Amino acid sequence: MQLVGSSCSVCNRSITFASDGASCANCAVPFHLGCLSAPGACPKCGGDFAQLTAAQQQAAALSRARALGWGRRAVLSICVLLSGAQLLFVAVALFNGAGPLVVIFQLISSLVFVGALYLGYESARIWLGLSSGLSVIVSVSLAWTRAGSIGAVLSLLAMALLFATLSSLLLFSSRVGLFLANQRRAT
Repeated sequence: MQLVGSSCSVCNRSITFASDGASCANCAVPFHLGCLSAPGACPKCGGDFAQLTAAQQQAAALSRARALGWGRRAVLSICVLLSGAQLLFVAVALFNGAGPLVVIFQLISSLVFVGALYLGYESARIWLGLSSGLSVIVSVSLAWTRAGSIGAVLSLLAMALLFATLSSLLLFSSRVGLFLANQRRAT
């Protein structure tokens, strides 16, 4: 809830600074701290701020733990799927005539970035997203050159879709970012 600019429920004046006011977590009523008749109690519902604050902190810790768990599972899943997809990409690309040095370099760099990603290196997130984006481009261009073989085209386009999806999750998921930041602090 936006506290600054809200009207105090006791004196009806505007709350100018966040440090001057508070909001009851129970009933969401804003008020000036100086307007409280009983310290630590909400003027409307009488709720105890100490209990409410402890409950809010516990709820925030639980929410953070859930987000970290989701992020951990997402990063682990992305790492496993990207590793498998890169191996499959190497096979499909080599089968469809891509240069072996480029494909092998792509595989090795992606696997290094996958390891760095799980260790929490934020830059690996960006490089792996770019590397997966390159895989999308290579897959689509190979599919374009193999237009006569519908099986090759479909497999390459499916690979491109997989890489694009994983890259998007990797680059834009806030929970993945939270996990990586937490992982980096832990190492």
